[in-house]
Amino acid sequence: MANPRSTAAHASVVFLKIPEFAQSPVPEQVRLKDRLEGKVAAALACLEEGQRIVLEAPDGAAVVVLGDPAAALRFARASSAGGDGVPVAAGISHGPVRVAEDGVSPVVLGDGVAVADAVAGLAPKGRIAATREFRDALARAAPAQAWLLAPAGMQDDARERSHELFLADEKTAAVRRRRVFVALFAAFAGIVAIGIVARMGLEGARSPAALATPVQPGKRVEAAKPPPAPPALATLRLEIRPQGEVLVDGVSKGKSPPLVSLQVPSGRHRIEVRRPGASALVLQVDAGPGEELMIKHSFPAPPPKSAWRKFFEQFK
Repeated sequence: MANPRSTAAHASVVFLKIPEFAQSPVPEQVRLKDRLEGKVAAALACLEEGQRIVLEAPDGAAVVVLGDPAAALRFARASSAGGDGVPVAAGISHGPVRVAEDGVSPVVLGDGVAVADAVAGLAPKGRIAATREFRDALARAAPAQAWLLAPAGMQDDARERSHELFLADEKTAAVRRRRVFVALFAAFAGIVAIGIVARMGLEGARSPAALATPVQPGKRVEAAKPPPAPPALATLRLEIRPQGEVLVDGVSKGKSPPLVSLQVPSGRHRIEVRRPGASALVLQVDAGPGEELMIKHSFPAPPPKSAWRKFFEQFK
């Protein structure tokens, strides 16, 4: 295990959690921990020694991977694979961390470990859950690997913090790749078909039969009217936190995020953003043709827990 000196960097944190560990008898806890340590030791072979830091956890283990999100995902897949009687749920986060030495072992500072722990608690048994920050970092470093993470929506952890989650799923990734390939093939075929039709129309317009159109004497020829221009649209840019349902003139357009923009006809519209447990945002906008309007709103956080509630939660 590497022991780097005090340094700050962006890192990925993989947290491996044994579900229902606290409810198991002590001998079973010892057996599960031993099995998990063996899985972690075997999976560490896919990481270079200088890029990893192994941390102890009461109900599992955590590994900080410096500078390589793709390697963090490979480690998580290798260490959470089933078949050995050790149920594991894995959570991965990504963000700035500070690593320092306390004279015995490295100390990792920052919120990355806590977030990975919370996400592992939200992951189904035997699955890998990742945050939006990790998925974006993976897409920048290894775009092909990002296909393995499928959107799983917004979820709240035990501390009522919201996380946009993605689940590792090779079958879903294969289906998504096939859909993209089919869509690209259909678009290519459509472009080719349009080119063929346009060429046939151009050749027909140049033929003598098309040029020699007879006109009856004394009959006035009227020019064809041009088709009506499509209605001009305005664009609404959305920046909603943490998430809300967007309605335009009473019609739902989806949830933002992931919805970041939509187009509406020019004119006056009623925009409403709803979130359960919070007051809705209601706006009247007058959008001009081609105009871009920004709608930015943050719903207030839920009221903090009382001191008594925090005190009694310590004994649960």
